[in-house]
Amino acid sequence: MRHAINMNCPRCNNQLEFSKYLHTEMYLCNFCEGALIKKSTLLSNFAGDFIREIRNATFLKLPNSKTPFNITCPNCLKNMFSFPIYFQEHNHPLDFCYDCNFLWLDKNEIEFCRISSNKILDNNKFKKLEFENIKLMREIDKQRNLVSVDIPFWKRLLSLPIEEDIQHISKFPILIWCTALICILFSISSWFLNIDITQFGLIPSMPFRFYGITFITSFLQHGDIIHLFINSYFMILLGDNVENHIGKSKTFILLFSSALFADLMDILVRSNSKIPSLGASGGIAGLLIFYCLQFRENNLLIPYSNNRPYLKLYVKIKAPYFALIWISLQVVGLSINTNINYIAHISGDLIGFLAFYILNE
Repeated sequence: MRHAINMNCPRCNNQLEFSKYLHTEMYLCNFCEGALIKKSTLLSNFAGDFIREIRNATFLKLPNSKTPFNITCPNCLKNMFSFPIYFQEHNHPLDFCYDCNFLWLDKNEIEFCRISSNKILDNNKFKKLEFENIKLMREIDKQRNLVSVDIPFWKRLLSLPIEEDIQHISKFPILIWCTALICILFSISSWFLNIDITQFGLIPSMPFRFYGITFITSFLQHGDIIHLFINSYFMILLGDNVENHIGKSKTFILLFSSALFADLMDILVRSNSKIPSLGASGGIAGLLIFYCLQFRENNLLIPYSNNRPYLKLYVKIKAPYFALIWISLQVVGLSINTNINYIAHISGDLIGFLAFYILNE
């Protein structure tokens, strides 16, 4: 430490001493613990809200009044300007000399510089640690066959399987989209008109009521909005590739033969039941199996719940394995008492297998 030549503290008039306090060159008063520091030195060594307020306040020569205590610059002995700096819900008068570019900081103001800078450093350290944690979790999830992909928010919100490898669709799949649209319009219309939707269902004990028209209406009518949405989603997700590959006529035969066989098996298994069956899931099951066998290299991304939504994690499954999981769930479902028609799903699966075998002979 060395003495500053002819520079006295503007507060207590004691000799200022040169020092490197907090690794920053400044002139300190050992009595009141204030400091004289160049503005450029302060801005280059400290950061944060308090420093930003000092920079903004001294950028323009706004105030033209002397300080309340008539503080003079220790270097040029001219009156210093006073600036009110707002920090931690209080105004703090800051003294600045425009001729020398020196700032006078009282003891508490030096502490504010340190606190403000440490907060920035702590935030940067936290962000770095958070980034390293995300990298580590991604590496762990990669070992578990989990992938992080950039998928639009609305698709992630659905929490339904998504195609990763989408083949080029040369023609618009008009059959699939029209079928899905007819199902949507038919179901919504019956709901809004307050029609008893059970009359559209296929009742196994009365399969030919209304001259057998319920074989068609049971395909179009769905029980509720969730049932309709999920069936329409999978019909479009899988059906566009199938229609593009085998054409409209064969897709029509596949979809409706799967649905018809599902209905016939439902009638055979539940022959005495008066509970109606609704929905296109029997036909969609046929599409699903054909898709998974025909496009074996495709990946389906299954949402993975891990309470870390920012990672957008999905389990990547090859299409044939997805079909295997689907069939296993249907077999298990046979032993569960629910309103899901697992018999129809498995029956539709069988037609999907048969269609793949016939069309790939």
